[in-house]
Amino acid sequence: MTKFTYVVDPKASPEEQLEQFKQAQQEADAHNKRIEAVEKQISTVFKLESPEEIKIAVDLLLPFITKNVAQADTKLLSRLSVRIDTDESPKKSESSSPKSKKYRILSIEHLEAKAPNLYKYLVDVEGFKPLEADPTFLVVAKKRMKNPANDASEKDGLGRAAAALEQFVQGEKVLEANSTIDPTKLPKTDFEMP
Repeated sequence: MTKFTYVVDPKASPEEQLEQFKQAQQEADAHNKRIEAVEKQISTVFKLESPEEIKIAVDLLLPFITKNVAQADTKLLSRLSVRIDTDESPKKSESSSPKSKKYRILSIEHLEAKAPNLYKYLVDVEGFKPLEADPTFLVVAKKRMKNPANDASEKDGLGRAAAALEQFVQGEKVLEANSTIDPTKLPKTDFEMP
């Protein structure tokens, strides 16, 4: 139950104070009933045990939570650790190693047609490989591109490599930096559109 603080108007008569108290008590009771109703509705979510069911529940609830997170109790929000993308430049983290690594799949057909020099650089120099499940896509780690990559992209008339690659992205997958998963062995469905 939620605790409410009731403030008495010292200038009010005893009858008015009693009426204010009754109104505050009714509002508190109505609020507590709403809490009980919502708790009853979502109680089954907390009983889920299967990792698959939990994943489904989280995936279904996450859009609702992210849309309404600003309405949450600030004490609860302080326990929530969420990375929010903003237009501001990111602050340097204390750790020098990244916590996650982003992989993208690019259409080889479009890449070879519109950026043959960049494609050749990505495969021959960087060593990026096609997706095993669907070899029409090249799996590329998102990282800062070196000058030779930019040179290859500029030969193709596309400007800097990082910006040029954006137009060929067909999906993204984020893995933990220390993950042993080979992104080329993942199914295409694991790569979601950004």
